[in-house]
Amino acid sequence: MSVRGTRDQGKSMFIKEMLVDNPEASHQEIVNAWQESGMPGSISATLVSRVRNREGISRKRKPGRRSAATTAPIAQAPRPAATGPRAARLMELEVEIDRVLKKVVELGSLTQVEDVLRKTRRQLYAVS
Repeated sequence: MSVRGTRDQGKSMFIKEMLVDNPEASHQEIVNAWQESGMPGSISATLVSRVRNREGISRKRKPGRRSAATTAPIAQAPRPAATGPRAARLMELEVEIDRVLKKVVELGSLTQVEDVLRKTRRQLYAVS
């Protein structure tokens, strides 16, 4: 696995954990938390947006603000985010798998374990 892939995976997991704790967190709040935790590099607004979309987490818009996305027709509706106690527990479990995966990646030379954890995480995501 490349170094870039490892860094991006860590950033994505960090953003996901931040959004689980605070779905309304802004890009700047996430960047500040990243820097306060002493992590190297920066987090782009695009990466935050991608993680939000992948996880089905959207921010509430301020009244009176419209984007091009609200006026353009939607080609494909995003998968609705699951709700309820079961969905919350599944999300917590997915975050825990991400934490374990990060530790395995940091150890290095455990590609089979990484693959199994990623596959398990995808299966868990499919059920939620």
